[in-house]
Parts: sequence; structure tokens; C-alpha cells
Amino acid sequence: MVDVACGEKIPAEILEALSDESVIKWAFNALSERVCLSNYLGEWLEPESWKCSMVWSVTLGLPLSLENVGEVFWLEDAEGELKRMEELENARKELGKVKREKPCRRKCSGQFN
Repeated sequence: MVDVACGEKIPAEILEALSDESVIKWAFNALSERVCLSNYLGEWLEPESWKCSMVWSVTLGLPLSLENVGEVFWLEDAEGELKRMEELENARKELGKVKREKPCRRKCSGQFN
């Protein structure tokens, strides 16, 4: 996980893979991930190389939310991961309110530096 809201940089090989149509990308709610990444990168990411595990979950009769899917499979840290994703989403929303040159107000763990 890369926290771009706190200035972490997406590794070059990941950026290359995001734009490479031959690389299959998976995400829970892939539409949202693809559109957000497209906006961040300033280039449209085509949907053909994206797969959505949320759609597959619903097809199998599982819940629509990632949190509830985690509960179905008794994932120990599902709640912790969801909390981290919510923090990142809140930071992203806050960045939209301030100019890009202002520093992030959230304290970053620095584990990806």
C-alpha cells in the first residue's frame, strides 16, 4: 500500500504496470480504484485489464462490502485494513480541499519511505 496523500511515491514498476494493458489488475471495487488512479495519474486507465473482486464476491452470494466479506472469511485483520483504507480515503478527501503544495496534516508512519 502506498499513501500518496502523505507524499509517498508510487514505485516506477507499479506505475508502468498500471498503464500496461497486458497486466491484469485486481481490486475490490475496481471501478473506483481505476477512476481514482486515472485522476491521480492524469491519464485514463482502460477498464479491459481490470478485474473486480467485489463483482465476483456478489456473484458467489457474498456481501457487497469489503468489511463484510472479511467477516465471512474470518479474516483477523479485516477491520484493521478497512480502518487504514478509510484513513487513506479521508486524507484523499482532505487533500482535495487544500492546495497540492500544502503538506499532509496526517501523521504518516513512514514505513514505505
